Amino acid sequence: MRPKTRDMTIHRITNPSEADQHTSRSILTAAFIQDPVMRWLYPRAERYLQSFPDFCGAFGGQAFAMGTAWTSEKGGGTALWLPP
Repeated sequence: MRPKTRDMTIHRITNPSEADQHTSRSILTAAFIQDPVMRWLYPRAERYLQSFPDFCGAFGGQAFAMGTAWTSEKGGGTALWLPP
């Protein structure tokens, strides 16, 4: 007997445009909302939500300019990579 398989959904991964950078930062903000280090830096939720997108820009913003930021077409994930 063959094992059952599931249909896989393929998501297109692209470099976010300048207009989509806000969405990418929002995805990262949601992803790290319960991260212990981030909550130590920003113990108040409203301060975290207000400040973390700028934090992303400060530490990973060059990934957008270098073309090494990636996001899924439906906003399921974002990655910022900076070369060594």
